[in-house]
Amino acid sequence: MHATRRLFGDPCQMTPENLPSQTSAHLVSDPSQAYGLTLLDVLDEPLHSKPVLARLRHVLREILETVALAAVIWLMINLTTARYIVEGRSMEPNLHPGQYLIVLRAELAYAVAPPQRGDIVVFHFPNSLTDDYVKRIIGLPGELVSIEGGRVHIDGALIDEPYLGNLPRTDQSWTVPEGHYFVMGDNRPGSHDSRSWGALAEERIVGKAWISYWPSTEWGIIPRPIYGGEGD
Repeated sequence: MHATRRLFGDPCQMTPENLPSQTSAHLVSDPSQAYGLTLLDVLDEPLHSKPVLARLRHVLREILETVALAAVIWLMINLTTARYIVEGRSMEPNLHPGQYLIVLRAELAYAVAPPQRGDIVVFHFPNSLTDDYVKRIIGLPGELVSIEGGRVHIDGALIDEPYLGNLPRTDQSWTVPEGHYFVMGDNRPGSHDSRSWGALAEERIVGKAWISYWPSTEWGIIPRPIYGGEGD
């Protein structure tokens, strides 16, 4: 077998005396035997002789992995957050027309604890199938919300709202049903809210306004105020 490999690789040294017989030729007619290789080695040979194809397969695999990872990240972002643009001035001086918000969906934002007073929430407007509103939660389920001279009282106690602008001089009161929230805009004279259409059902809340990301001057996490007595 060793002589056969040497002669096959160096045909100029072949002579009539060392030519293989017909029987020998028949025995080495399988090229894998002529090289001293197995059939499996022969079948594997093209793969090793085409490095470009191997590199192409590697690149394609990396592209597919990158696309799959991007799809998973995109899906996770869209399942947990939503993006909104503020329209109107009902939340001034804290939110402005054209401001871009990232909203943390209610299923995640309120998975551990229910909505709190001071949260700015986006919700499906009760009297519309298409409109979404943004307001601040003021009254919680079961509370008595009273407005006296434009100032809000909860169960008879005045709450401090330093984020407000002008206050309308009105006197009204409402009892918030269970499973509902009393929401109002920060621009009280220019807001259409629970004072006119009633308390908001919890299931209509889309999520909590989390981050403002445009314009750049407004970038940051949207804070929730701490009311008197909450930190005690």
